[in-house]
Amino acid sequence: MALFGNRKPRPFEHKYIFVDERKERLDEMEKKVKREMGVAPQEAYDVEKIRGKIFEQTKFVRHRHSGLKKGWSYGLIILMIIGLLIFWHFLAQGV
Repeated sequence: MALFGNRKPRPFEHKYIFVDERKERLDEMEKKVKREMGVAPQEAYDVEKIRGKIFEQTKFVRHRHSGLKKGWSYGLIILMIIGLLIFWHFLAQGV
């Protein structure tokens, strides 16, 4: 059944064992308050926040990556071609 869709591997997911989430949230809140008060300088952009934003905004790239996702698949196209070849064969035989 490889014609109808290939399985994708599971994405890599790394979970830390020793993480203090409360401490990280408090640090983030503290940095945010310092930035708002003007005590700390503005930080650089966070890569995770802007990842994929360019892709969402460009029409050409979205159209190019959409491919055959609108209901058509390679398996269906191959089956249609095979069906047309069989139909053409029967028309050539005169049956």
